[in-house]
Amino acid sequence: MNEFLTINNGNVYENAPREIFDKAIEGAKALPAFFRIASVVGWAGFEAGIIENKHQVSFPLEGLALCNFGIKVINGDGEAKISKRNLHLGTECLKSLQEIYCNRDYNLNVDGRMKRLQWRKDFLDIWKECLEECLKNENRMIA
Repeated sequence: MNEFLTINNGNVYENAPREIFDKAIEGAKALPAFFRIASVVGWAGFEAGIIENKHQVSFPLEGLALCNFGIKVINGDGEAKISKRNLHLGTECLKSLQEIYCNRDYNLNVDGRMKRLQWRKDFLDIWKECLEECLKNENRMIA
């Protein structure tokens, strides 16, 4: 069970991060305008974090390409495409950014930071797999 994430009126999701990913998809369908705004803010935050930590993160250019793609899609660009390489390495960039963020969180002990980091990496892996499948089905993945 993930001790770091409690959502939905205090219920803890034992299969997090998969359940959290599924809940995010439901939220996007229920509140599309809010979800779009929050998503753009999130991608812009990732982008700012990559730029700020460009010498510390892995694959910063691919991470920025992934952020750019994410913002385009959220803003309705139905023609936006991304290469498989940028998706994979961009996700690795986001993982390394999460590592930086978790290491800076002094509200948790070392074990707590490692658990939080692993949760975030697992979530990004699930997200990448689902996105890759979706993009292939929509012919939006460049080899």
